[in-house]
Amino acid sequence: MKGLFYKEGRCLWQYGKSYILLVVIFFGLTFLNKG
Repeated sequence: MKGLFYKEGRCLWQYGKSYILLVVIFFGLTFLNKG
């Protein structure tokens, strides 16, 4: 059970990292466009 939870957590972390990166890029572009 613990091993399964650990594996799921790693998958969620990988997904979360890429999602956060997309959000940061999106806000960065919006900020640059506003000047």
